[in-house]
This record gives sequence, structure tokens and C-alpha cells, in this order.
Amino acid sequence: MAEVFYQKEAFKLTYNVSRETMSKFEKYEDILKASQKKFNLIGKSTENKIWARHFYDSAFSCKFVLEIIGRTEKKKLSLVDVGSGAGFPGLVIALMCQKISNVSFTLIESNKKKASFLESIVSLLGLKVKVINSRAEEQKKKFDLITARAVAPLNKLVKLVSKISKKDSILLAFKGQSWEEEVRLLKKEWNYKSLIVKNNIDLEKSRGVLLLIDSVSKKSRP
Repeated sequence: MAEVFYQKEAFKLTYNVSRETMSKFEKYEDILKASQKKFNLIGKSTENKIWARHFYDSAFSCKFVLEIIGRTEKKKLSLVDVGSGAGFPGLVIALMCQKISNVSFTLIESNKKKASFLESIVSLLGLKVKVINSRAEEQKKKFDLITARAVAPLNKLVKLVSKISKKDSILLAFKGQSWEEEVRLLKKEWNYKSLIVKNNIDLEKSRGVLLLIDSVSKKSRP
């Protein structure tokens, strides 16, 4: 219990989370634990580390999402989380940014049971988030911001989201220690305007990173 309390306090203080939002995250945690056996939403080793491994880690991307929102000239932005699973990072971002009116949030999850879980969470927390039970490559709508965590190697991920990307879309991809090799392989097939690496200083000290990749396009064959 002491460890969970520490995780919650670290999350609250690091991200300056309001009491109202913390209450919603606590409900999220309770439902996640209650649904774990039925839906197998997270790894068993992380069941007692929800705040540190999932909430804290996912919330790391919020700062950069807010920076992108702040500098855009567009009246409205659309954000989609691909392979959302238990809602990481998409639902966490939506919770943290719930009072920002010029961003729409969509979660895409191909697993029917997990999509059903996401719909129940969205309803219970009163969030304006659309859940789509489908594969990303089957969608026709294009989004401004695309997030993904533990979905696929970077090269495959970029191909996966290419059909829902605009010319100037930004991909925010959570990656582990092998991110440099994944970027090396990405460069062989894809062009991009910029690729920014943000060290994810998380509670678990996983040495993971968040990659912000702007305006990805397929390289033309010689």
C-alpha cells in the first residue's frame, strides 16, 4: 500500500493533477483492476504498478501534446491513439486534457473486449472520447496527432498509421531501449520533417523515450 501511495503522490505532484482529475484516475484504476481477469488488459507484473508503469508513463506525453496545441494555427486538432488497449496513452491524455475544447480524442482498438472496456471507462468518467473497434489501416479519417505505446516496431508502426496520417501529422511514439535501431531502420524507408527524442524519466527507470516524428512520407524507389 505504501508503494502505491508513493506512486500516486509522484504522479499527482509531477503533473500537477487536480483533485477532480485524480478522483477520475482513481476510478480508472479501480475499474482496470476489476476488469483485469476478464479482459487481460495489462501484464500481470504491472498490476500493482498501474500509477507508475501506466498512468505516469503515459502522462509524460501530455506536455508535448499541449505544446503542439499551443503553437498550432488550426482551430481544432484531432488526436488518435492507435492500439489503445487499456487506454495507454490515449485515455490518460484525454483525462489530463479534458478541459481543452479544441482537441477531439479517438481511441482505436481492434480487440473487441478491450474496445468494450474502453467504452465503459469513457462513459463512467464522462469523457468526450470516441472509441472505434477496428484496425487503424481500415479507417478513412485522417488525424493531426497520432499516439502509440507498445504497438509495433517503429517501421511497422509508421506503415500502420500511414492511412490515417495527414501530410503534417505528428506521431508520438513511446519506445524502449532499442529505439535507436528502430530509427535507423525507419530512415531506410521513410522521410520525415523532424524527429525529436524526449527521454522518458519515468518512475520505473526503463530508459525508454518518446519520439515526436513530424510529417512522415514514404521514400520513392530509385
